[in-house]
Amino acid sequence: PPLQTAFPLIDSIDPHGFVSYRLFRDATRYMDGHHVKDISCLNRDPARVVVVDWRRDAFRLQPHNGLALPRWDGGSEDRALFDLAAFLKSG
Repeated sequence: PPLQTAFPLIDSIDPHGFVSYRLFRDATRYMDGHHVKDISCLNRDPARVVVVDWRRDAFRLQPHNGLALPRWDGGSEDRALFDLAAFLKSG
């Protein structure tokens, strides 16, 4: 399940809590047979929201807020999320 894998993963790449909110599938809209992330309903400044997903279609409603990463397979060689963490910390 996503919460069992996502929370420990985010905690490991963000030990200082830079990620303020963690939203998962239950915070999506189901459109045309796909889960789509819609930040318009978050009551937050969209300029301060980044949507991270491996499917570009997942952030099609706000493509300028999306960041597409390679799909994580969980293997030991998979570094995409760690690289993202390093990038976000450098900004």
